[in-house]
Amino acid sequence: MFQPSVVPGQKKENKRSFFRVPLRIKIDVNAGLPIMLPALLMDISGGGCQIVSRISVEVGAPVTYNLRRSDGKSDLRLCGVIRSKRYSESEHIYFYGVEFEGLKDADHEALLQEITVLERRIIMHKRGETEAAQAAKKAPPPKIALTAAGKKSAAQARGAFRVAWPFQMTFKIPGIPGVHRATSLDISAGGMRIATDMILRREWVLELTFTMPAQVLEVLAHSEPVATSPLFSRSTEQKKFVKQRPFAPITVHCTVVPGVQESRGRYVQGIAFKDADHLIKEEITRFVHAAQLSKRRLAV
Repeated sequence: MFQPSVVPGQKKENKRSFFRVPLRIKIDVNAGLPIMLPALLMDISGGGCQIVSRISVEVGAPVTYNLRRSDGKSDLRLCGVIRSKRYSESEHIYFYGVEFEGLKDADHEALLQEITVLERRIIMHKRGETEAAQAAKKAPPPKIALTAAGKKSAAQARGAFRVAWPFQMTFKIPGIPGVHRATSLDISAGGMRIATDMILRREWVLELTFTMPAQVLEVLAHSEPVATSPLFSRSTEQKKFVKQRPFAPITVHCTVVPGVQESRGRYVQGIAFKDADHLIKEEITRFVHAAQLSKRRLAV
């Protein structure tokens, strides 16, 4: 990673004290060429940045480019000098280290504020990943010895994003009269884990009926208008979420995944959806997405 050279009269340790934020956004750089230099901003700090491009520019060349701010205010005009250059033969691109020079005090202060916002987002993202990993360790899924057929069913059931959000449902068993109740422990577009009062047999094809809880949609329905940060998205338009359509009732057939675990007097087993069409999968994916956002908001 580029480390700016020491400017006379400045201390080396001060130049390295800036937090460097990893990025990956497209920018147009004025490097004194007849055309604008198309480049990719890889990281940025209060002292400089790293950019990559397929066009060669000499070390020492002055560069300028605009950086859009997350608060929606006018773009920051950043200027600096190329201090280092490295060519990657495998990727056929140039890596440039740029040291900021000639920034106005107000622009430099605005840049530091933008970097502080990015730092917080990175910390919150890492904290969320850590908490999710710790939660997964506290409540690991049951270990099941699978046959070849069972492994295929389990792979289909867990081939999508899964969220833990309990809700009630009913199911019917072929050849056995009556409607039975169960609790969904987690769900994905491929299947779910449920808790029942009986051990489900592998040869059964269950008819499952459920409606996913609509309260998870509140995180979308009540979101305030926000201006997306150009450092994380190319879009600069404001987004406002409207009230979301409630989840429709779903009836789907499913097979029982081998393996069973007893928990609090009930039996926990995995099931894989057998005939779920794309509409059902899209509805479940919409629920998983909203539930994940709800969990993240509650954790903040």
